[in-house]
Formats: sequence, C-alpha cells, structure tokens
Amino acid sequence: MTSKDYKATTGVASLRRTATELLPKPLLLRMLRALKLTRQFEERLERKLYRQGKIIGSVYVSRGQEAISVGSALAFEDDDLLCPSHRDMGIYLLRGMGLERMMGNYMGRAIGPSRGRDGNLHTGDLSRHLVSFISHLADNIPVAAGAGLAFKIQDRKQVVGVYFGDGASSRGDFHEGLNLAAVLNLPVIFICNNNQYAYSTPLKIQMAVSGVAERASGYGFPAFSIDGNDVLEVYRHTQEAISRARSGGGPTLIECRTFRMTGHSAHDDAAYIPKSLFAEWAKKDPILRFVQTLLEEGLVDPHEIEEMERQIEEDIDRAFKTADQSPFPEPESALADVYASPPYHARKPPWRLSQERLAEDPRRLNPAPVEAAASRPNTKSALVESDRAVTYIEAIRRGIEEEMAADPRVFILGEDIGAYGGAFRATEGLLERFGPERVIDTPIAESGIIGAAIGAALNGMRPIAEVQFIDFISCAFDQITNFAAKSRYRWGASVPIVIRGPCGGWVNGGPYHSQNVEAYFLHTPGLKIVAPATASDARGLIKSAIRDDDPVLYFEHKYLYRRIREELPAGDGAVPIGKAVRRRAGKDLTLITFSAMVYRALEAADVLAKDGVEAEVLDLRTLLPLDLEAILESVARTNRVIILHEANLTGGIGGELAAIIAENAFEYLDAPIRRVASTDTPVPLSPPLESYYLPQVEDVVHVARQLLKY
Repeated sequence: MTSKDYKATTGVASLRRTATELLPKPLLLRMLRALKLTRQFEERLERKLYRQGKIIGSVYVSRGQEAISVGSALAFEDDDLLCPSHRDMGIYLLRGMGLERMMGNYMGRAIGPSRGRDGNLHTGDLSRHLVSFISHLADNIPVAAGAGLAFKIQDRKQVVGVYFGDGASSRGDFHEGLNLAAVLNLPVIFICNNNQYAYSTPLKIQMAVSGVAERASGYGFPAFSIDGNDVLEVYRHTQEAISRARSGGGPTLIECRTFRMTGHSAHDDAAYIPKSLFAEWAKKDPILRFVQTLLEEGLVDPHEIEEMERQIEEDIDRAFKTADQSPFPEPESALADVYASPPYHARKPPWRLSQERLAEDPRRLNPAPVEAAASRPNTKSALVESDRAVTYIEAIRRGIEEEMAADPRVFILGEDIGAYGGAFRATEGLLERFGPERVIDTPIAESGIIGAAIGAALNGMRPIAEVQFIDFISCAFDQITNFAAKSRYRWGASVPIVIRGPCGGWVNGGPYHSQNVEAYFLHTPGLKIVAPATASDARGLIKSAIRDDDPVLYFEHKYLYRRIREELPAGDGAVPIGKAVRRRAGKDLTLITFSAMVYRALEAADVLAKDGVEAEVLDLRTLLPLDLEAILESVARTNRVIILHEANLTGGIGGELAAIIAENAFEYLDAPIRRVASTDTPVPLSPPLESYYLPQVEDVVHVARQLLKY
C-alpha cells in the first residue's frame, strides 16, 4: 500500500470522534502499526508461504477484520486474560508472541510456541495471559467464564476478554458460558466477530434475529452492536466494558459487525459470497479508514506510513528467514508433555518385563509387587462396630473438606451442591464451612461447568467439578477431551481439575443414571482416571486427584456410597494415582477388577476357595495410567486371568488389558484370557433385567472353573 492509495480514500467518511479525543498520539501510532503488521504478516502467510507449500495445514486470516482484535486488545491491561479465536492474529502480536515464533507455528517448526504439535493460532501462553483456542467453536467461552470466576474468588481486578464468531453463537457452549457469567456476575467481556458468514452459512440461516447482540439480551447484562471496522469505536466500547467489569458490574457482550474479505481459509475461494459484498465492504476497510483519520488530523503523513510498512516487511523477512532455517521438532519429542509427571508411554513401554526378569521362574517373583491392603474391604456396614468407621461417600466428602481447608485454591462447582448438599449429599455441610465463594451452585450446564473449571485452573485455582450423574458427562465431552486433556501437550498449560460424579448400576437407575463411562476417556492421552472401591481409597484418591497437575476423572460408584464403611487411616491418607492394590493373595488365578466389581471378585474368590482354588484379586484403583507392572507380575505368578468390569463388554477396558497381557505375558499363560462384563445393551431399568445385564458372582465363578480345567 502506497501514499497514492491513501490519497484515493478521500471519499471515505471519517470516524465520528477524532482520534486525539480518544487516545494520545503514541498509542494511536502503536494501533496503526499493529493493524499494518497484522495485515502484512497474514498476507505473507496466505499469499506466499501457503502457496509455496511452506505452511503445515491451513491459514485463517483476518483481512478486513483487524480492527476488532487490535482495537479491543489495546484496551485491556497486560495482565488481563485474553481468549482469542482463529482470526485474532493482532492479539498474539500485541501480546509479544513474536513474528518468528508465530511463523514457526504455521510451519510446524520447533521454534513455534506449540513446538510442532498444533498449527496456525492454536496456541497460547499463560505468561502473556493468553489462552489457546481450539477448533471446537465456542469451547473457549465457558473457559473464559471460569477464568473470570477465578479472578472473582481471588479478589483480583483482572478481567477476561473472549473472542468468537457469529457461527459459534449457535453452539450450546456460547449460551452456557454467557449464562454462567451472568448468574455469577463475572468480569468477562464477550467480543463477537460477526463477519456475516459461518464458513459458507450466511447470518440469515444461522439465526432468526438480526444479530448476536440480540441473543445476549435474555441473559440480563449489557450487549452492544457496533461498527467492527472502526478501530476507535471498538477500543472505546471495549474500554467501557472493561471499566464496568473491573468495578464489579459484570459481563458485557460486544458484537462487532464486519465482513470477511476472504474465504473461510486459504483453500476457500469464497464463490458462495456475492461479489457485490466484497466491493461494498472494500470501501469500509478498517485500515484505510483509520489511516484516513490520522492523515486528516495531521498525526502522520503518507511517507511515514510507507516507512512503517517498509520496516514491517523487513521484520517479516527476518522472521521468515529465522523460522525457515529453524529445525523441525525431534520425532521422539512427540512423546513428551502429555502429563505433568513423566508419561507412562515411551518408545520402549516401561511396563514390559525386562529380559532378565523374564528368565526367572515367575512363581519365584515377589508375591507382593504392589501395595498390600491392610484388610479386606467390607460391604456389610452392620459388621463394622467402630464409631470411627465412615461410609464411602463420607470419605469422599472428608477428603474434599480436608483439601479445601488446606489449600484456598480448591473450590467446588456443580448443580445443587450448595444448600442442597449434592444429589447424593456428597458435598453436604461444605457450603456452611467454606461459603458460596468456594461452594458454587451453577445452572444445569455440564459443558459450562467443566469449561469454567478449566478456565479457573488455568488461572491458579484447583477446581472440583461435580457431574450430578456421570452419565451426563457426555455433554462436556469436548471440554474434557479436546480442551483439558490436550492443553499441556499443545501449549504447555497445566489444567489441574477434578471431575467427579456417581457412576454404575445395581440401583435400578436405567439407561441414563447407571452407566460406567470410563471407556469413553481411556483413549484420550492427557487424562487420568481413578475409580476407588473402598472408603480409605475414596478419601485418599480424591486428595491425590486434587493435588495432581493433570485433569483427573474421579468415578465414584453410587452403589458403594452408603454400603461401605471403613475406619480411615490416621494422617494425610493420600493414595498415589497409578498404583494397584492386591485385595486378596492367590496362586491359581488372577481376578483383575476395580470399583464395585472388587466385591463381586472377592465373593467369587470365597466360592472358589471352597474348591481349594486360591484366586488373587487385584484392584486397579487407577485406570489411566494403569499399573502395568503389577498386572503383569500377578499374571506371571498365577498363569490364568479373568478381567472383570461393570461396563458392557465390547470396547471396554478389558479388551485393552487383554491385549497388554497377551503382548507381554503370553508365555506365562496356561489358559486363554477371559473377560466378564455386562451385556452389550444399554442399562435396563427393571430389577430382573438389570440383574441379567450386570456381571454376577456366579458368572465369575463359572468362567474361573472353565479356565482351571483348560
């Protein structure tokens, strides 16, 4: 763009207020440079590097929309948290991410902030108060609400800005996030980039109202629809919304009306958009308009602008040279950073028995390779006479209460967890002790609850999110598997959240209140999954889960809530994640199980003992990561194995365990690996149907006797 181009824009209407009425000249020049840098950098990415095959993946540019990211970002303080979307390059550059690093991210190089693990603007940096965007539109909105909740709990004055497009406002996470922010009066600014098309879908097909601001009107906080191509207008409205939020006035939505002067991405020719719209909006180009204002007010001259553009091109040239000469990531670095602690996966699986140990007689291996249980768990509370014995659900509550008392960062949120104490009373009494700031009742919004927990965790908190029945966790699947689980791997951000809820059958709850959903998540690296069977483990594992720096799913079996009593160990009582425990010793057969099935396995072992069979019962306790050494050593000693789980057979954890054993302990097996699980149907309601569906003690005994005869 040259000085001639600027002279040609004389007919463009000037902004309603002069620039100098709003901002000092240094900030105006910074704004101009940010607009220019964003435009020129993205043009290099799209028009040269993408076409030259230098870009890994695609490019999504903000041509014609730069005023939204630049104008709004400059209104925030440096320590305010921003959650950009995929057309907000201006935010990343203003927050100091650097041309070399950003270009490296597009090129899949190690220099990029995601180190080759993700591309384009799918990255973040908490040291710069930036939260990474993910491909699932609107998922960042509940996360932003959670960050605002963290700031409110911590009594900090920071605010949150979250960016999204008109298309994202059609997803449930948009509505759940806005409602949470409204109900909890959170300091969140929702900034909508309404460019009139969600990919190829025009606005009139997306919504029956005139714009996104109308969608927000029902939530009880201010919403404005403004000219998104007027950078000073964007700045002014953002600044006013920030001031309102910082003073306790709650959220604001700003709909920035603009137009996408390109296809959805670099490979899209936008043939579905009428050419007349491009011509109309070209006259409203945000950079040309801003430049015209600065020229009219005598703040710059055309030669200064040309020099600025030349310097920017030189900066981009240097950045490209640096990025292009930088190496790709080392292949084995793909294995790192899945978890806060060293990953249990590696090039050579660490659970594989060494050649030296394979050469030993398996019956001479240490018969107690894992923590030995102090006593057999008891399901018959009437037999426990100690006044100090507590139920399974009381143990969970005690663990949460102890951690909340010890660590002010810990708080809980969920449906009906406050005054009501939770659907099963797991949080009873916590509101009275810790107050509504740390025991937070929420609307019905599983995705919003988990998203808010993620946002709070990214900002220094240790949230515990309750899912009222674990069956409803499917509503938050995106937040768990795509946001929480991948954040550390993609951009180095720790997400220390606990997601807990009641699972399992035996209570005639039917298809939507009886499921065991661990298999949904076992396939997701980055998550940890625990499933305690005893009261002491329930307390100990919830404590360890809260302290863990990774997202932990904590599955508590509701059948055990008030059927299990146990005297808890003195002291802290934390139980390490990733360690199995031997509930019963044996030499003839291993029963591998977890959660409520531990008791079915123990009952089956009692029956088999009458036949003179010594069955070992191994309680996994942690499903991800598995204690693979304990599993393999037990099988190597007993030579026969049954895997027992409550979820239906196909696709359950039993198949994965069977594969691990077959691959690594095949030479020790004297019989086929057998699985005992529920039928491949939904969970039926009627007692005789549910009983038929669920694995019973006699099923385990029958299969065990078959194996022993093999």
